[in-house]
Amino acid sequence: MEFLVEALRARVNNELGLDELMTELQSGLSHMETHRREIASMLEGVPDFMVAIERDDWASTASQLEGRLKKVLDDVRTPATVNSMSDDIAGLIDELHIKSLGLRESAWSARGPSSHPGVNELLYILDRLADTPDEEMEMMGEYLSLKLDAEFARLEHQGGMYQELPEFLAQAMEELLPEYQEILTRISSYQEMEEEEFEGLFEQLEAWGMSYSAFDLDFLSKRYSSVPTSLPCVNFALNCQLLYLDEVVTDDMVDYSVGQAVEIIQTGSDKFLEEQKLSDLDLHVYKEVLSDLVSALESIPEIEDKPELQEFGGELINLCNKFIGLQNRAETESGSRFDYKTDF
Repeated sequence: MEFLVEALRARVNNELGLDELMTELQSGLSHMETHRREIASMLEGVPDFMVAIERDDWASTASQLEGRLKKVLDDVRTPATVNSMSDDIAGLIDELHIKSLGLRESAWSARGPSSHPGVNELLYILDRLADTPDEEMEMMGEYLSLKLDAEFARLEHQGGMYQELPEFLAQAMEELLPEYQEILTRISSYQEMEEEEFEGLFEQLEAWGMSYSAFDLDFLSKRYSSVPTSLPCVNFALNCQLLYLDEVVTDDMVDYSVGQAVEIIQTGSDKFLEEQKLSDLDLHVYKEVLSDLVSALESIPEIEDKPELQEFGGELINLCNKFIGLQNRAETESGSRFDYKTDF
């Protein structure tokens, strides 16, 4: 959409005619329609809850941009409108580009088989390469080359950031990231490989992606925080133990999720009690339920089989409902509202 920004600025500087600007605006609106179809196609088959936030952010910016373009087109003969909207449209185009990239990353991550968007897209490209006709090989090769450049850039960024993760995650990334770099380097030489070596590379990349997924905190918390209770941090802790029993994550991830849930609930409770004046009786009951909830969370790593964990989950749902119910009642009686759940 850079052409549109240039056209608007040229019109502001009296370097572009009215008809030319109208043509560019109409082209911009057509481009937006195409972009919407591309986004819709990209999201086909992707679990909605995994991309809902990014999709809504993208849709909001896209709608704002289309609205501005239509306003300028409807009032294109008024210089003040073109002048006032040109910078706004330029900013929205940049914002839409960033949000489109974010949505694309979320969609590739949600597609699987791993949680790593770059790995999933590379697996898709390599799979296509195996069946690509000779006349399309150059185009697919360019696609792969661009993706490899993006992944090497991602690696460089991650290499400078992973030390800020919790210790057990930083240690995992310290081992995983160099392995990924080695795989990417091998992929760069795919044209020189025999079929058997190419298939082995595909399997190696897929296996690396699954190893990475076990330590992908952002993806795991997003994927496993929605159910079964009303508190996302509790859900994540409970589901991490289920994943541990399925040998998907390590016990370190369980311990981390439990520790985070306890900290979030205790910090949230402190803030709640600062803002709400409870009677002595209500305060006693509240602290008792809080203690039960924290104790239940801390016992999660001790649960050793799925049936027991499922039964425990039902008890945890009741505890969370009671905990939130006490807060809601206090807020209703005081006439104020502390949205405890959004603190997670």
